[in-house]
Amino acid sequence: MVGEKNKRCLMSAEERKAHIVCKAACLFARRGFAGTTSAALAKECGVSEALIYKLFKNKQGLYQAIVEAMLRSWDPLELDAEDPRELEAVLTDIAERIFAQTKGEPDFVRLLYHSELDQSEVAALFLDVRAGQSLGALAGYFSRRRDLGELRDDLDPRMCAASFLSMTWHYAIGLHVFDRGRWLPGDEPELIRTFAAIFSGGLRA
Repeated sequence: MVGEKNKRCLMSAEERKAHIVCKAACLFARRGFAGTTSAALAKECGVSEALIYKLFKNKQGLYQAIVEAMLRSWDPLELDAEDPRELEAVLTDIAERIFAQTKGEPDFVRLLYHSELDQSEVAALFLDVRAGQSLGALAGYFSRRRDLGELRDDLDPRMCAASFLSMTWHYAIGLHVFDRGRWLPGDEPELIRTFAAIFSGGLRA
């Protein structure tokens, strides 16, 4: 059987970078950027500090590589403004995707929260790229449905979109990242059905 050290020796440069990004993401998620030293990163990744600096220049470069990798895999929650489904079905689908994403990438969510506490530009990058994209897509969908006379015209589409996404995100991370499920009434499917029903009922004209 090939040992872990030998496996790393057989890696290509890109495979080695991907390995370091994966391992380092877990450490940053636990300790945050400020609390993670280069020595700790090298130990966690099973490589030398010199190799980390060679591949990423510095700790900030590695941190940036992690976020960029996560952004590529993160569901942008794209939504067609002309989606013919019922409003409640569309909102249910979005909520299910948010819950699935936070369940699948808990370390990245923790990393984002550490970034906010560290006042790092990384969290701002996520908000600009993915959160902004999701907000714009849902707001555009609400705006289109309002123009068709299906939704109330006294509510701002962007504010409605922000409210739905924020509420769903808050409950999703409480359940899947911070293990607060015992404090939340109902299970995941019931929470999602409730969110979709409340919002679709409140938005309809």
